[in-house]
Amino acid sequence: MVPSTDPAPADVADLIRRGREAMAARRYAEARDLFDEALRVAPDDPRVQALAVTAEFWRRLAREGDGFGMPTAERPLSPRAKPKGPA
Repeated sequence: MVPSTDPAPADVADLIRRGREAMAARRYAEARDLFDEALRVAPDDPRVQALAVTAEFWRRLAREGDGFGMPTAERPLSPRAKPKGPA
């Protein structure tokens, strides 16, 4: 009898569970690492593929920002730099 080379489902399920917990706790780099490990064990599992991509997206978003934040430098709301005082 030839030993099976299929990944143990419990191992992949545990990696997915731990990766989801890390995502929920906003530990995106840890989640990405766990899903990458799951990809090494089960590269054809669509759940693992989707979660790995999601974790990498959120890791980058948390690190770099989404590009939609408000500018930090103060700028006037109108062409006038300062509002007029009482007349």
